[in-house]
Amino acid sequence: MTIDPAVHAQIQQVEALAARAWPAAEISELDGWRLRYTDGVTRRANSVWPNVNTHTMPLADKLAAVEAFYKARTLPSRYQICPVAQPAELDNALSERGYAAVARTAVQTAAATTILANTSPLRHHPEFAVEVSETFDEGWFAAYGSFAEEDRTGFAIRRTILQRIVPSTGFALL
Repeated sequence: MTIDPAVHAQIQQVEALAARAWPAAEISELDGWRLRYTDGVTRRANSVWPNVNTHTMPLADKLAAVEAFYKARTLPSRYQICPVAQPAELDNALSERGYAAVARTAVQTAAATTILANTSPLRHHPEFAVEVSETFDEGWFAAYGSFAEEDRTGFAIRRTILQRIVPSTGFALL
């Protein structure tokens, strides 16, 4: 599948931002790929981010190294596949090895101006209050936790993931 270069760049940017927004506790580089591990909690933080390929290893060797990495951590090997995954034949190679697509995710983007133009002003919804914290916020986390279907250990690990975010953050509570 050929992707328009502008769309390819946008996907690459969104994927890079998302990877930084949900940082794993351990990240090992492998020929451009990122092997991520966070105590088995959440797929994204325990999967391969294969969106860069430096072409220094044959694909079969990379796949074997990934499987060894996750086996050593008693987890299944998982790949976060998207249209910019590298190499282009990765999805087919994984299928041939018995991997199957699970937990599909749809990513949607829109310009803030488009969202604002299509959203009624907050004054039409006086029952809402918005709070934004630039640092990790216990109130926000409590609200998040009330919807998370996670045990205590998983919930604690999610806290550490959120607290590891390096770029500027905003925790919004509506």
